[in-house]
Amino acid sequence: MEETLSAARDENLNLRDQISKLKGASKSETSNSSFEALIDVLKSIEVVVPGEISGGEQGKRSLLDLMDLSRNQVVNGVTDAENATDFETFLYFSVLPKF
Repeated sequence: MEETLSAARDENLNLRDQISKLKGASKSETSNSSFEALIDVLKSIEVVVPGEISGGEQGKRSLLDLMDLSRNQVVNGVTDAENATDFETFLYFSVLPKF
């Protein structure tokens, strides 16, 4: 009887370990698919970039591209202060509200 209980206990521990591993794997897969979906959404949203900002003609860029290009400004903080550059004003009024 003791051998049977010991075997059942070992099997139970083994099954719990397998369940734990499967739960961890599914969370990781969910996180990756959510992140990929977010990237797809950010790529699909286009923002019109005026010629004064792009240094040439007016064009369109994805929200993901603009955030990549302006990551330093965004991390430091973008405001609509009186002394803000044209690019910061563009970010403040045209890009960041889309988030």
